[in-house]
Amino acid sequence: MEPLIDTLRKLKKQYPSVAHDYHHILKSLVYFADAESDPDPEIYFKANWKEVKTFFSKEVPKVTREAIKLAP
Repeated sequence: MEPLIDTLRKLKKQYPSVAHDYHHILKSLVYFADAESDPDPEIYFKANWKEVKTFFSKEVPKVTREAIKLAP
């Protein structure tokens, strides 16, 4: 699995003609309200939905700081 920041960096290279709204992308990664009422998704690795949410809730602020070069 590659780091989230690397995935975001690849977007511009893979899709150069698309205007990427990184704020919206990062905000969407931690918006779980709509998914809460859905049945648990099929996950093809060892994690449950709570762990997935926790991962993104911790990772997105780190990626945001790195992306805009802010100190922790």
